[in-house]
Amino acid sequence: MKFLIAFFSLLVCIFSFPCFAQTWRTEDILLNEEIQDWLIDDLNRDGRKDLLIIAGNFVCLFFQRESGFLRSSDQRIYYNLIGDIIDVGEVDPSSIGLELLGLSERGVKCFKNNGFHYMECSEYLVSQKVDIPEYKVEPLISDFAFDINSDGLDEIFLLRENKIEIYHRDNSGLFVSVPLEGSKKSTGASLRSRKIPSGSKKNPFFVFQPSILEEDSVFFQDFNEDGRLDHLSKTLRLQEAGFSFRPVNYSIRGEEAVAGPEEANFYLDIDGDGSLDLVLLQAKGMFKENINIFPFAKIFIYRRQKDGNFAQKPDFFQKTILISDHSPFVDVDRDDDLDFISIWSEITPGSKKDIIQALLESTLSFTFRCYLFDKKKGYSAMPDIQLQAKIKQHVSQMAWENPFDFSGDFDGNGSNDLLIKKEPDSYYLYLFDQKKKNHIISVKRLPIPVGCRSHQVVDLDENGKSDILLFMDKKIRLLSF
Repeated sequence: MKFLIAFFSLLVCIFSFPCFAQTWRTEDILLNEEIQDWLIDDLNRDGRKDLLIIAGNFVCLFFQRESGFLRSSDQRIYYNLIGDIIDVGEVDPSSIGLELLGLSERGVKCFKNNGFHYMECSEYLVSQKVDIPEYKVEPLISDFAFDINSDGLDEIFLLRENKIEIYHRDNSGLFVSVPLEGSKKSTGASLRSRKIPSGSKKNPFFVFQPSILEEDSVFFQDFNEDGRLDHLSKTLRLQEAGFSFRPVNYSIRGEEAVAGPEEANFYLDIDGDGSLDLVLLQAKGMFKENINIFPFAKIFIYRRQKDGNFAQKPDFFQKTILISDHSPFVDVDRDDDLDFISIWSEITPGSKKDIIQALLESTLSFTFRCYLFDKKKGYSAMPDIQLQAKIKQHVSQMAWENPFDFSGDFDGNGSNDLLIKKEPDSYYLYLFDQKKKNHIISVKRLPIPVGCRSHQVVDLDENGKSDILLFMDKKIRLLSF
């Protein structure tokens, strides 16, 4: 679908649009202990997403049926029996669905699904001492098993003696290791804020400390479109047979295209042609250049040329503030290219009084802009969708939960819809249709239950309509059409 070139501004009041004709179906899932982490995947490969929840001292499994989920778990496993870090993966094609994997200092343990519940395997998949990156008082979920050579089986990635090793099955069925060399600096941002009592309960003192962070990371992407994931680090390494990685040199010309301090290169298929394009992110701290109070990013996009290299100058330039870890690139109109989401805070340190008032009242004004990608013209100079929103949320919370979520299609019409958490007790859902003149079909206020800590948008039964999962201390609420 093509976007409208004309620029328009959407200042939307909730009462200006009709409410949903559909009604929401609500379903609650109960747990005995506090929820710590979760994973959503089709564990038994029946076409419906299942839930793996870490709650208290247990890993709780919920299998989705045609009628939905049971209110209590189908199976609970004491997490110490599994490991410190938990994942699911396809490591044994003879078993049903995905295997449950547990990583500890002793190696990797495996639980297999026998058609009714998971049973522990007698031997470790990998029986070697491995490094646990951080000391954790609680178990966590991390994707340490995934398929990088398109053979249908997942490889396992472990840290041993501060080096990453890839474990894969050999012809005998045993897991053997291949060392992986090289890593790259990944740049991110965090929003830290502390409230300090000042002697008066009505006037606490806020310390707001946005910061830029760098850490070593390893990236895997199919750079040359051969079905194998390549190793993108300081040097591009193409994967060849036998899990070997051959260094190659793809030309990246131009001063801006070379990542420096507080910068990072990423590769995304921006234009939907099947080839990865270069994205350079320059992270800027608070009070930089435009004296914005939030960390923000300058983003340079270099499209891949026919010879495999990148242009001397960027094809596109975008900016957005950095909130949580959500990508600003989303296929909003679902036409296989990537649209750009820009979020900008209207507060600047021009007036100290305005800043103090905004921080004390935890109300910040944002402008949300969406630039749809056109395969002939690229991104337009003016946004295709724009609206302003006042968010009543403390800045420290925004480091963990982006109040803007444009990832779901709730009515199944092929256009992503915008979910905004404007208040601690309310989401506002904007239904979009790219064929409409003003894009917005309707707006609905969704109450947030007391104690809700976060949400996740996912199409649980894969019917083309997104659902919302609301996570509370000991309960999950499912909202769906």
